[in-house]
Amino acid sequence: MIWRRSPLSKEILRNNDELANNTEFILNSNEAYRRSEVVNVLFDQMITHNFPLMRQVWNEIHEAEKQQNRSPERIAATNQARKIASSVLISEKEANSPTLQALFMKEADQREYSDQALAVLYQWRTLEAEKLEQALVLLKETKSP
Repeated sequence: MIWRRSPLSKEILRNNDELANNTEFILNSNEAYRRSEVVNVLFDQMITHNFPLMRQVWNEIHEAEKQQNRSPERIAATNQARKIASSVLISEKEANSPTLQALFMKEADQREYSDQALAVLYQWRTLEAEKLEQALVLLKETKSP
């Protein structure tokens, strides 16, 4: 089987000038490897643990985007909800922090995270749920009857 890189769609390029203009991206594989545990646990807190709410928010966003004759308020609320739902809780710099990385490194025989790591996980999960609830409120406030 031959794998071919599919070209970026015009829609992606039209909506993302930064992506279209940035041809110098180089992945630092060492940094990516060091932050892999942080990314894994962040994924679990943002997506796995909040999946039902996340699905509800994205369904509402897609429903709002399909509506005809949306008011300017509805359009703005939908755009803001999309931005909120798409945002990531930590930055690349934070994910590359040796302190944060060390928090989520477990020895082969270690089954659980430290209390400090568990507190961070709980904070991330809670912040993500609050963020998604905020997006949902925006969408519901501007929903026409």
